[in-house]
Amino acid sequence: MRSIEHMPQKNKKLFFWIAIFSCLVSISGDKVSASYYNRGFFADRVPPPQLAAFSGVTASSNAINLTITYPSDTSDYEVVKIYRSSGSTAPVGCNGDLVVTLSSFTSFVYPDANHPENGVFSYRACIYDKQNNVTMSQVAQNIPTCSGVWSAGFCWYLGAAASSCDTACSSHNECNISGTKGYAGSGGNWTQCKGILNALSVTGAYDAGDAGSGNAGYGCITYYNYYNYRITDPGTTCSAVATDVRRVCACGN
Repeated sequence: MRSIEHMPQKNKKLFFWIAIFSCLVSISGDKVSASYYNRGFFADRVPPPQLAAFSGVTASSNAINLTITYPSDTSDYEVVKIYRSSGSTAPVGCNGDLVVTLSSFTSFVYPDANHPENGVFSYRACIYDKQNNVTMSQVAQNIPTCSGVWSAGFCWYLGAAASSCDTACSSHNECNISGTKGYAGSGGNWTQCKGILNALSVTGAYDAGDAGSGNAGYGCITYYNYYNYRITDPGTTCSAVATDVRRVCACGN
């Protein structure tokens, strides 16, 4: 057998790579041994399997329940990270607000209460294996539970005459001050107040616009069914009541 020194250059290169290959790989039958599979040329680049199902539903004004259903085989799972974004646009890739990191893979319902009150949110689960390969799940969105009119991220009702928003929302998971005051009331603007009045089918009344009359905290109202106002001063409260005033109220559901 000729020595390596006398081999043509191209054969020397081939011999070199065969030697390197032999050092990296051990062969058992026709399979590469598992001890070398996750290294070098044979690194695992196959992402883990998809979730079987992933969905969300609004449980209350500040809680969204995420139903996570795992596949039958999760042996390739290392961690599952769930990300959240505001609105109907899903998190791009594995980005956004990290909600939770899961390392136990039994199907269950996860309550996400750590988010801004009310509104629509989108979620994506990112499933990682031990080699950091990742599979991005289908998108889950909370479906708001609202027996009134859903608009601008809140659930709206038109209270009865001489009724507070506390009363109007008593069977709808309480008055939501963020909507009642912050969106349609003294913290919002007339355009938003008018938009919710329209959504509640309050038509035929004269749109008087903003008024700072000193009336106690009514916010967005229709008065005698003749005039629509947004009371700007004093600030809107959930408890304010006035004869013949019907208040626009944001409730929990």
